[in-house]
Amino acid sequence: VPALVSRWLASPGVAVTEGDVLAILQSPEVASLEARLLSAYAADEIQQKETARFQALRDRKLISDAEFERHSALAEQSRAEYISLRGLLKSAGLNEADLDDIIEHRKVTNQFGLRAPASGLLVERIAQVGELLDAGRAFAMLADPTAMWIEAHLTEQQLREVEIGQTLTFASDGRGLDRVGGAIIWVSRVLDPHTRTGTVRARVVGPAHHLQAGEFGRAHIMSQDEHEVVLVPRDAVQWEGCCNVVFVRETPDRYRPRKVDLLDGDGGYYQVTGGLHAGEEVVVNGAFLLKTELKKTSIGAGCCGLEPAG
Repeated sequence: VPALVSRWLASPGVAVTEGDVLAILQSPEVASLEARLLSAYAADEIQQKETARFQALRDRKLISDAEFERHSALAEQSRAEYISLRGLLKSAGLNEADLDDIIEHRKVTNQFGLRAPASGLLVERIAQVGELLDAGRAFAMLADPTAMWIEAHLTEQQLREVEIGQTLTFASDGRGLDRVGGAIIWVSRVLDPHTRTGTVRARVVGPAHHLQAGEFGRAHIMSQDEHEVVLVPRDAVQWEGCCNVVFVRETPDRYRPRKVDLLDGDGGYYQVTGGLHAGEEVVVNGAFLLKTELKKTSIGAGCCGLEPAG
């Protein structure tokens, strides 16, 4: 129903329980519905008593079955009107206790409480005090902080490799090592015309997390064919005109340049697809210096297949 807020009783950020009164509203339509409810209740009470009287008359064969059925139909119609008005007032925001109180005390008022339809966190008070909102408008926003989504924006190529049910892990900008897991529940098939990215949505698995709504971070999606790869720090890789090389440690004072095949990796690392085995030590700090020192001798030849030592 159209209504306005005369007073807010709850503030944003407060946890509320289902049925708590969030605000006091005013609506002339509610007063009209309450008056009709009392009238329908009185009519239903009369019809119920009449039904009991007609039942006794039929049992004594003083009226016909057809006459009793006609009266029963009128009683059902009266009952339906009463139930309908209770439903309309409940849709407006009143609960069963409010309706019973109206009937018991025979009171009609244009004020009623805006109750929380579910337990959660009051995120936003949409309606302003004194503002008349049309029927069907939202007055406030509630959220369940234990049920959260993670939305990731992926490129066209990345979207093709994602399916519903895959695992997604998320790390916020401020907690790189504190990862939260989720299961993908929706994959967009429409790209944003400006960024050329699509959205993937995952439901956070488990309520034991410290995510805040609106956090930004980095998401990692486990692909179906994911396997272990060798990673090498980006600072360890040197470009030698025709290839990428790293300096592999052979002895405490002996290093050998080696050609490697690379793919882009995560963060400060490259994925190594050839030329280096897991566990081999490479020079990170000082790799450029070694390249410069050996440039005059044979590092160029090493890139072509020779492996000079230094």
